[in-house]
Amino acid sequence: MSFDHRIDSAAPFLDRTIRAYRDATVYAQDELIAQMVITGRESSPDWSGDARFPMQRSHRLYQDHRLVCNPTAWGWMEHLRANRFATGPRLHGTIAALLAGTPSLL
Repeated sequence: MSFDHRIDSAAPFLDRTIRAYRDATVYAQDELIAQMVITGRESSPDWSGDARFPMQRSHRLYQDHRLVCNPTAWGWMEHLRANRFATGPRLHGTIAALLAGTPSLL
């Protein structure tokens, strides 16, 4: 799944998806989240937005190692190739999945 924390309506969709599909992986497409995943350091300690977004290390996606960051499009597509389905409100995530041969829904 891909998401964008700037889209408020994505929060309930993200939350429902990760609860319903316990093996769902979420791809970081945001500099702050990518920095947190790569370095392991809190990148937005003052986050005051919707807690359903994985913007802090205390979020269950981070804790369960279900938040992934691929620094290149090629690595991202390789990872997506192993998935059965991809979804999310980000066009880039949908295109990456399709290029990897994985069915997706925008």
